Amino acid sequence: MSHAHIYKPCKSASQSGRALTHHWVLRFDATALPQKNPTTGWIPLIDMLEEVFLTFPTLEEAIRFAETKGLSYTIQEPAPQKTPLKSYSDNFRFDRKRF
Repeated sequence: MSHAHIYKPCKSASQSGRALTHHWVLRFDATALPQKNPTTGWIPLIDMLEEVFLTFPTLEEAIRFAETKGLSYTIQEPAPQKTPLKSYSDNFRFDRKRF
């Protein structure tokens, strides 16, 4: 039985936007030892399922997919985002510290 991780990706460090963070990702885990390929007889260096990840618009759809395929899964909930309240007028306050 394969194992999968379901999580919501975080914002990219190189961009300021959150465009690719609104979906859920199902990524397979490399828990099993590599098996011999029955066709060629070779043992692969990596399991191809490690390279596969699926995206879903909601958490419920990702869970439903994992359950229908017989996968065990863990869910990593996203941390709550803290947005500090800022005002443009704070840039011109008299009591702010100067260099």
